[in-house]
Amino acid sequence: MTPHTLFLIILTIYIADFVFGRYLSWLNIRSSKNPIPAELSGIYDSERYHKQQQYFRANSRFGMTVSSFSFVVIMAMLLFGGFASINDIVQSWSLSAVWTSIAFLGILYIANDLIELPFDIYDMFVIEQRFGFNKTTAGTFVLDRLKGYLLTAIIGGVLLYVVIYIYNAIPQYFWILAWAVVSVFGLFMSVFYSDIIVPIFNKQKPLADGELRRSIEQFADRVGFSLKNIYTIDGSKRSTKANAYFSGMFGKKRIVLYDTLIEK
Repeated sequence: MTPHTLFLIILTIYIADFVFGRYLSWLNIRSSKNPIPAELSGIYDSERYHKQQQYFRANSRFGMTVSSFSFVVIMAMLLFGGFASINDIVQSWSLSAVWTSIAFLGILYIANDLIELPFDIYDMFVIEQRFGFNKTTAGTFVLDRLKGYLLTAIIGGVLLYVVIYIYNAIPQYFWILAWAVVSVFGLFMSVFYSDIIVPIFNKQKPLADGELRRSIEQFADRVGFSLKNIYTIDGSKRSTKANAYFSGMFGKKRIVLYDTLIEK
């Protein structure tokens, strides 16, 4: 198989995936206009249902706009040699093989983030604001972005360095060793994510003793789920949406409740 044939196959798959994805989005938007099912009449508030469907359609249409723009940019990069030009620039810097690869991927990450930034701002401060969900200030938005860049540079940079180094140093065992590294990293993050990453963005504190905590602990006991850590998180500083999640493994398992959920 020639490189040109492989390129055409990849291009065809990418275009087909985009078209199919847009078709599914269109079907979801169309079905969201249906009235509330008769089975839920009297159970689900019709006004809230209507507002939820409006929010879904606004997000879906905006998502289609963003993905369509990204599709056009990537297609232009592929067809007009944009990726090759970036590679040529990075190669001219005379870096080592590992750092050349990291620089190439770093440029793509920065460019992609800059392209997405206006869309993220619109999503947060227009769509979320319109439906009464947004509580994120401009300062919090910028600070979250900067923290995200720093974490990506440190964690993503180290992980990329190790994987690319393995590819260049031991290519015959690359797949198995890269899989092992990524798997170990994934397990580590599953266990320590709430201890390391979450506190950078949010404040967590143990859920106070009371009926809610006792109910959660009793339910966990009934289903045989060993649980000691139940926390609340200050999600209300960014959104009014209620949420909760489970994280961790082994003795680090925890349930985290957003303060917006507890208030409701």
